[in-house]
Amino acid sequence: MKFRTGYELGKPVFTVVYWSDHYLACEKCRKVDLEKSSTFFLACVTGAQLLNEELVKRQAPIVAKKNEEVRKWAEYAGVFKMKK
Repeated sequence: MKFRTGYELGKPVFTVVYWSDHYLACEKCRKVDLEKSSTFFLACVTGAQLLNEELVKRQAPIVAKKNEEVRKWAEYAGVFKMKK
């Protein structure tokens, strides 16, 4: 996530922060266990946004694999017919 950290020559300066960086520095977020969704509410306001990005990043390969399986099934079942 990008955060504005200040201005340089009148232009904003941004810093990119990731969950792994924030997690180590924040006392509240260290209580969050990524394997247990019941602990997500313990994250601070900034950590909650970073946690959401981290979870989306971790979920992407699983979603891609599922979409590939559905596509293969659809091709096998004849859902996608080739036009000649």
